[in-house]
Order: sequence, then structure tokens, then C-alpha cells
Amino acid sequence: MNRLHPVPSLTRLDWFYVIAISALAAWLRFTSIASEPFWIDEGYSWWDAQQSLHDLWALVPQCDPHPPLYFLLLKGWMNLFGDGAAAMRALSAIIGVATTSVVFFAGREIGRRVAWISGLLFAAAPFQIYFAHEARPYALLCFGASLMLLGAIRVTRSITNRQTSHPETVQPSMRAWLPLIVGGAMVLWTNNTSVLLLASLTIAFVLIFCFDRDSRSAVRATLLCGLVILILWAPYIPELINQARGVSADFWIQRPNLWGMTEEFRYMFGLNSGPAGWWMIFIMLCGVGLLWRLNWQMALMLLALAVFPALMNIAISLTVKPIFISRALIGIVPAFTLAFAVAIALVQSQVLRVILVLLLAFMHINAVHGLLNTHNLKEPWDELATKMLQENGPVTKNTANDTIILMISNELVLPLTHMLSHGPFVSRNAMMIPRQGLPANYPAPGLDLRYPSGKCDPAVMGMDYKTINAMVAGRKQVFFITRRNNTYDPNNSIRSYLLEHGWRETSMAIFQPGDLELFRFVPSAEASANAATNSSAQ
Repeated sequence: MNRLHPVPSLTRLDWFYVIAISALAAWLRFTSIASEPFWIDEGYSWWDAQQSLHDLWALVPQCDPHPPLYFLLLKGWMNLFGDGAAAMRALSAIIGVATTSVVFFAGREIGRRVAWISGLLFAAAPFQIYFAHEARPYALLCFGASLMLLGAIRVTRSITNRQTSHPETVQPSMRAWLPLIVGGAMVLWTNNTSVLLLASLTIAFVLIFCFDRDSRSAVRATLLCGLVILILWAPYIPELINQARGVSADFWIQRPNLWGMTEEFRYMFGLNSGPAGWWMIFIMLCGVGLLWRLNWQMALMLLALAVFPALMNIAISLTVKPIFISRALIGIVPAFTLAFAVAIALVQSQVLRVILVLLLAFMHINAVHGLLNTHNLKEPWDELATKMLQENGPVTKNTANDTIILMISNELVLPLTHMLSHGPFVSRNAMMIPRQGLPANYPAPGLDLRYPSGKCDPAVMGMDYKTINAMVAGRKQVFFITRRNNTYDPNNSIRSYLLEHGWRETSMAIFQPGDLELFRFVPSAEASANAATNSSAQ
């Protein structure tokens, strides 16, 4: 057999599978969804979604290097369900469940066995569950990539499916083109590196048209599809160019090495085991090879969407500017999962196939159990805020201004403010304590300073440190929050400035993960005596 059989109509069994798998995906994605506080990136999302529609277009892309589609959806979601951690993350969880269903239907274009295996693997993938627990754009990016994959497989299948003994090309229908168009536009409006997904898709179609003459009757429709995606994306292209310039000038991601890339891929595929990640990549490639024997065009499409974007990302990171990070590659996971499922589904021995599925199920259960029962994956802003308020003592309207909280980088204001307003110690009085980002409150675009990430959170090197004097004047204590080895203040200049200008450090605590540092300063004895003398003289 050199072609796949036509896909039969959906049966009750198909619907049972997709409903059961989606229910499993929902249970895993909503379990422990609010067990940890927002971290810095989710603080961005919280702030982004509160901006006006104008600023979502004009200001947010300067501060958060993502297109505004997700934040627009999140804005509407927050208006309906609130801005608590569970409410905001629920949007990603629901999108993750929808993505699982799309992966199932994409797998069904290859075969029923591929459908339920791929759906099950995707539903229980720790990498996907983790980002379903984040109020960030990555679940939406993966959803768009899964729609694009579904459309691409349907198009590929249609243009290579010979229904009679006399080969005739069957033209793809809107059932194939629509998810491809919607998914393609969605990924481009969700993450800037998604251009690599579209580039990989384009390469796959070009190769198919070059080596399969019977498919060329679909060239015009394919070009029209690409044109529609380009038109839908066109309004954002000028902003993408501006962001690309900013990234090329200065960005926080480091150039990847072999160990770093191994860790990122282990995180994506490895089920908490480095060797397992490489074995899964090997099995995925075996799946592409096995599918090649049945339909090389479809195998090429899976290979292009699962592998090419990662290779291009690595190439750019090594030669132009580092952009390699696993969460931005989440769009390759649906195609990877399908190719992996093909390798399992095409094993001839039923006994061996069952053993492999059970082994994978055990590995996923073990990894997911560890994920859902680990509560130190995100920055512990709840612990930091609790520690700070304990040291601060009772806060009243009369005493709130006795304290000020200084933060570098200024973006740290976002998760702290969310925690103070939503944490277990929610207190209107605690929210009254002044919070000051350095060198200026977030957002602070347009300053003549270095911007390590985005254009709203500058580093402190080059700022006028004397402005700190006005911030701390008359305070009885200063809390200073930063990170260890902070690229925004690599020389610890803010801490040194306070120590050199009349302040004494009384405590210091480090919170992991995230290397968050909390310092408490009070006026030194000499400074207090001078203040008392000046007060008496007046």
C-alpha cells in the first residue's frame, strides 16, 4: 500500500475517544491551577490586559515582546471572570483542552489508532499542562499551530489522494484550507518566532509541488491561502520590525550551547528525564520514516512542522541573535506528537504496541504527578510578600508612608502588586505602602538608558542616583527587592548607594526559584541622630 485509505465519517467511537481524552486534558489542566502565585511574566499579562485598546496596540508591544492577540482575548476574559490567578489561567487551560481535541482530529487524518494515541499523549504531556497553568500566550500559540497542522495534513492528504486506478488529484476543500488559514494567522498574531512555523510550512509545500506533479493543481489555491494569511497579518508587520530591531540591539536570552539546548528539549519532551527526551526525538523521527513509506508528502509535512522551526531557531540563535527558548517552540509539539504516535501506531506486533503504550502512560503519569505536586516551579511572591509584611508590622493609613518598597527591575512591581491585592493576606492597607520601580516606575519607555528586555524596563546604569534620596527621605524603613546577578543592576549599585547614604541593612532573604532577594534597610544610628538634631533645631 502506497497511500492512506480515505478518512471515514466520524463514528460514535470517535466521539467517545475525543470526549474522554478532552475530559482527561481538562482534569489535568485545571488541577492545582492556582496553587502557585503569579510570576513576573504573568505579571506582564495582568498589566497588559488592563490597558486600553489603543495601548494594547501602541504601548504593550514595546513592553511585552508578543503580538497583542492573546492580551486582547485576556482583557475580555478578565472583564467576565476577574483577574485572580485561577480566573486568568483558566483561559489557557480551556485553550489547552481545545488543542488536545484538534490534535486528535489531526491524528485521525492519518488513522484512528494515531488519533487516540496522539490525543492521549498530548492530553498528559507535562510541558502542555505547565503552560495551561500560565496566563501567557503559549497555549494560544500551540492551539494555532495545531489548527495549522490539521489544515496542512488535510490539504496534503487531499492533493495526494488517488481515489481510482487512474490517478487523479482531489482538490482540497474549505474543510482543509480554513483551519490552515485561521491557525496560520493566529500563530503570527501570538508569537513573533511563529514566522519560522510558516516558513517551514512553505518549504514543505514547495518540496511537495517540486517532486509531485499531480499535486501542482493545488498551487494556486495554496498561494491564495498564503496571501490571505499575509493580509491578515500585515497590520502587525511594522511593529514586528520594530521589535526585531530591539531584540537585535539588546536581549536577555543567552546564546545556546549543547547543554542548554539539551535542557530545553528535555523540558519539552523528556518527561523529567534527559535521556527520555532524546529517545522520544528518535522515536518521532522513526514515525516520520514509517509514515514516509505510506505517504511521503504527509511525512514531509510532519517533519517540516516538528523539526524545521527548531533547526531554524537554533541557526538564528547561533549566527544572528539568541532567540532559542523552549516555550517559544511550543508550536512544534502538535506535529511532534503526531509523528511520535505514528511510530507507536504502526508497530506490527499488537503485544509490543500495547507494551509501548502502557510504558508511555506510566512515564506520563509519573511526570504529571511530579508536576502537579510540586509547588516551587514559579517565583514565590507569596512567601516574599508574607516575609516583608511580617517585618513591616501592622500597616495603617498613618504608617503606610513610613515604608517604601524599591524594586529593580521595575517590572517586579507587577507580580508583587498582584500578590498584595490577591494573596491570602489581602489588605487594602498593605496596598497603600508606596512601591517604586527603579530607575522609574513601570512602564518607562524612552529613557536614555539600556533596555535588556523590551522598552519599558530600563537598567539603572546611567540613572541619576540622587533621585533615590527623594524617594527614601523621611522613611523609617526601606524594602529593596531585586534578583541575584540582576542584569538590570549587575554591580548591585542600588544596595551600595543606600548603604553609603545613611541606611543600615537589617535583614536579607533569598527566595527560590527566581533568585529573588529581599533586603530591609533602616536609618543608621548616625543618620537617625542627625535627623533628631535637625528636628529639635527646627
